[in-house]
Amino acid sequence: MARLVKLLSGLVLFGISIALMVAADLGVPAWDVLHQGLSRWTGLSFGWVVNLVGALVLLAWIPLRVRPGIGTLCNILLVGMVADTALRVLPHIDGTTPRLGVLLAAIALNALATGLYIGADLGPGPRDGLMTGLAARGVSLRTARTAIEVAVLAAGWLLGGTVGIGTLVYSAVIGPLAQPAIRHFTRAAPALPQAAPPPPTVRPCHERASMMRLHIISCSTRTTSAGRPLARWIAELAAAQHAFEPTLIDLGEVALPFLDEPGLPSDGHYVHQQTKDWSALIDGADAFVFVMPMYNGGFTAPLKNAIDTLYREWQDKPVGLISYSTGSSGGAPAVEMIRPVLARVGLRPAAHTLSIPAIEDHLDEAGRLRATAGLADQVQAVLAGIARPAAVPPEREPAGA
Repeated sequence: MARLVKLLSGLVLFGISIALMVAADLGVPAWDVLHQGLSRWTGLSFGWVVNLVGALVLLAWIPLRVRPGIGTLCNILLVGMVADTALRVLPHIDGTTPRLGVLLAAIALNALATGLYIGADLGPGPRDGLMTGLAARGVSLRTARTAIEVAVLAAGWLLGGTVGIGTLVYSAVIGPLAQPAIRHFTRAAPALPQAAPPPPTVRPCHERASMMRLHIISCSTRTTSAGRPLARWIAELAAAQHAFEPTLIDLGEVALPFLDEPGLPSDGHYVHQQTKDWSALIDGADAFVFVMPMYNGGFTAPLKNAIDTLYREWQDKPVGLISYSTGSSGGAPAVEMIRPVLARVGLRPAAHTLSIPAIEDHLDEAGRLRATAGLADQVQAVLAGIARPAAVPPEREPAGA
């Protein structure tokens, strides 16, 4: 309920902030330039255009395979309605100084509203989801955002929307203003111990026999990697369920050398002790979660090497994919890049994947994970999906030399 209140409060304030910027008449954000232009061209109210454009943009999510949340739908229904109501009651503003004051106040209110509705973690707005959806398909987020906003700005201006100093000021300051608001209003999940995964729970033999041995692999070898606290927290969530017996594996600690076996991995005849140890570790798992960063649009070399070193040990086992990045894509391109590799060795990706953008926002000053309730729900969805993995393509080739 608290998250819903936060969401609705943010969307109401967002609609009011847009109305204030329109009333200041010094220029509005790019999308609202389009909304203004369409309103003047069609005769529909500004708010109705906001809602209709949001609904049309939502249709573009379908080929991008982006799923709306309740926050997405509330955004479409509420923001335009609130903006229309506010525009009906706001007085006409005379004088450049008062209009500039209203503009700056509106931008600050917009940043606060953004923090509230994004902090509720109930789904992105339709326009933001379009850009992150394109990023997840491999398009640079900066390229996607720039291209879309330039296009809607140009179209809106041609239709009669207001472009001015407010348009430039909003573009320059909304990011720095909204970021601390998002951090402040992000709802934390219930606190979990961070030092190490919890000790194994002693359960009856018949329970242990039915539990899935889940290996959670942190796929970065960097000592400061955000994947380490993230993987520990995922192990804690898995341990709290009766379905999993989690084991945490850090590729940095495993320190597997680059593949140097004389025989093919598909033969399974290993000479080096490190390879034999890695084989035993992976062979003992029923399923995996890969906690993987994105480096330059792809997954990490240590993970590729760890997969390539073995073959039979991976086969016909489900794997959950959880990626992260410092940018807005959340590492989704790395997830798409690894899928053909998984198919080659017979790993079965879970239907639900998770990509976490701006991972540093989930860490405190000491580098510990500061997870949100929404993030916990999404990890639980990945864990649930491991029991329902996607089908593997029927033809696979053994790993090469």
